[in-house]
Amino acid sequence: MLKLIFRALTLVGVLGAATAVAEERQRYDVYGSGLKLGTLGMNYNISGERYGVSGRVADGGLLGAFVKFDFSGTAEGTIASDGTLRPTRYSGTDDNGKRKRTVSFNFRSATPQTVSFSPARTPKPIDVSPSTQRGTVDPISATFSLLRDQPVGKACGKTVEVFDGSKRSRLRLAKRQPTNDGLFVCNGTYSRVKGFSAKLMAKQVNFPFSIIWREQDGIMEVVRFQTQTTFGTVSAIRR
Repeated sequence: MLKLIFRALTLVGVLGAATAVAEERQRYDVYGSGLKLGTLGMNYNISGERYGVSGRVADGGLLGAFVKFDFSGTAEGTIASDGTLRPTRYSGTDDNGKRKRTVSFNFRSATPQTVSFSPARTPKPIDVSPSTQRGTVDPISATFSLLRDQPVGKACGKTVEVFDGSKRSRLRLAKRQPTNDGLFVCNGTYSRVKGFSAKLMAKQVNFPFSIIWREQDGIMEVVRFQTQTTFGTVSAIRR
């Protein structure tokens, strides 16, 4: 779950100023077992039907002394009238201290095209073919779809199919439910679908997560989100 949601949070908008531009910035601190694990952030620009996002998640606190993780990426595309994202371009870079690799691809007719890895990656038999991934979105757009401030009726109750260049996964978010403190929770599941090794699929396929929202003037704003990992519960708290 961390590898999809945490790495795909955005940091810098990629669209310039234009008429009716909406700009938003989000920052989170990530905690697990009482320790600060890292930071992440999200900025996005919306101009008419176009959106642009980019992001970074990095280690921090005590964990940074033992484990390095750093992901940054950008995505852009359009937003349909029902809130569905239609990405046109994506690029993401993973750096674990031992290996740094960038994957980039475009979309045409809602289908990923021209997937490239730098440095080059040897294809695996289990890799999914981009041509079969029509209707998917990239990891940055997927997280943007889930976490951006948005009208009540579009924030929850959705399914997002995700393609990262070699694997397919799924994010499912149930309808919102009220909490005891005046907030709302949308429970979700991240699922591995295709392109994952048999060992990973045998270990675990579905990973639960929850997004906690505040409603203000008909707009849902994320307060925090949390997920279960092999390290226990990890929470990202919005500043």
